[in-house]
Amino acid sequence: MDNILMDVQKRPGGVYQLSLMSGSQYIIPVPLLRMHPVRQGESFSYEDYFRVHDQDALKLCAQKADYLLQNRDYSVKELETKLLQSGYPQNIVDQVNTALKRAGWLDDRKYALHYIEKRSRQYGKMRIRRELMLKGINSSIIEELLEEQNPDNALCVAKKHIEKYLKTLRETDPLKRKQKTIAMLAHKGFDYSTAQEAYVLFSDT
Repeated sequence: MDNILMDVQKRPGGVYQLSLMSGSQYIIPVPLLRMHPVRQGESFSYEDYFRVHDQDALKLCAQKADYLLQNRDYSVKELETKLLQSGYPQNIVDQVNTALKRAGWLDDRKYALHYIEKRSRQYGKMRIRRELMLKGINSSIIEELLEEQNPDNALCVAKKHIEKYLKTLRETDPLKRKQKTIAMLAHKGFDYSTAQEAYVLFSDT
């Protein structure tokens, strides 16, 4: 009796939340539940539901992934998280992601390269590294791509930050001005040596 479906509620994110008598709760994608509805008061098994409707779930999950990728790039981990939040089970999500990787639509190396090219216009390697790790990019890919970046570009970006920052800094003591500027650059992800060199180069101009 514990697997009796007690309640079905639509939730944000395009999912229905199903509550069982046992207290267990599951989320099902809206389009799948509309295609294959369930009834309150009847027995419900999450595993059986997706086993019976696996092909429809796979098709809908692939459509959801395609829709997401048309709007912006995703890392493998980001897309996986998004699809799981949309109510698709892990095995279905894994199949979709595998197919997308084979087709070249999902590529962490390409994603990281584009991400670095964009973010390096404003931030240093340390910040970009942290952000990519949070997005699930393999550390070896991150280090390889960051290593390929021209260090002169980072110095140029850091100098622009310094110029903008010092225009509004009221501190007059030279040492404190330098310390605060280095701290600002560190917050933006520049390592100490890059920040130090950029400050010296800016001061000499």
